[in-house]
Amino acid sequence: MINASIFGVEMTAGVGAGSSSLRADAIDFRGNSAGYIIGLMVLTASLRWRAGAAMFQAASMNAFGLWVLGSTICYLTQGGMPGAMVMGSIGALALLANVISAALLFGFRTGDSNMR
Repeated sequence: MINASIFGVEMTAGVGAGSSSLRADAIDFRGNSAGYIIGLMVLTASLRWRAGAAMFQAASMNAFGLWVLGSTICYLTQGGMPGAMVMGSIGALALLANVISAALLFGFRTGDSNMR
């Protein structure tokens, strides 16, 4: 829930501030939240399903990365600077969310790629 919430906040702020960095980080949060959901769904599944889930997560993150790259190129051609105050405050909020998530997940860092 933390990652999904921060995804919405960061994406909205990133679009509003014209910041590719915030949108890229938002997509990372979205990928993390989707990864947690998929990982929990295949937790007791066979090795084949868990490996497939990990491959799907990797492919979707690559697609998100290409989207950010494309939008960054669009920003470069249009010019303009992102809002520094928005970037700094949302960045601090994202850092807090990452620290809280890491603390919650610290005990679960063993197992297959879906758990790690």
